Amino acid sequence: MRLDDASQLAESLASAAPEPAAGIALCATGALAAALIEKACALSPDTSLGAERARARDLRAELLSTAERDVAAFYAILETRRSGGDEREAWRIAAIVLRDAAALLEETRFLAEDVAARCRPALSGEPLAAALLAAGAERAALALAELDESGG
Repeated sequence: MRLDDASQLAESLASAAPEPAAGIALCATGALAAALIEKACALSPDTSLGAERARARDLRAELLSTAERDVAAFYAILETRRSGGDEREAWRIAAIVLRDAAALLEETRFLAEDVAARCRPALSGEPLAAALLAAGAERAALALAELDESGG
C-alpha cells in the first residue's frame, strides 16, 4: 500500500493558497469510508454482500465526483467575487453541493452499519470505522452547507 497520494492530499489541504479544502476533505473521507465497506464485503464472500460491495464502489465514485463539484463551486465563488458579481447564487450552489455530499455520506453511514452487522466478524472494524468517518463527515458537510447558505 502506498500512502503517497494521502500525503499529497494532506499537503494540498494544508496549503496557505486560496484553494478549496474542507469539501474535498469531507468527500475524500467518505470515499475512504466507502472503500472500507468494499473491503469488508470483498473479504466476506460467504455473507452475500455483493450488492452492498457494488453500492459502496458507486458511493466512492459519487463522493469523489462530488469533491470535483465542490472544487468547481469554490472557483465559481472566486470568479464571481473577482468580477464584482452577486455571490449569493454561487454560494447557494456551493451549499447544494455540500448537501449532496451530506446525503451520500448519510447513505455511506447506513450501508456501513448494515455491512458491519453482516460481514465476517473479524472484519467488522472496517465498516464500523467507515460508519464513524461518514457520520462525522456528514455532520461537517451539513454545517458547512449552512455557512454557505448564509453567504459564506
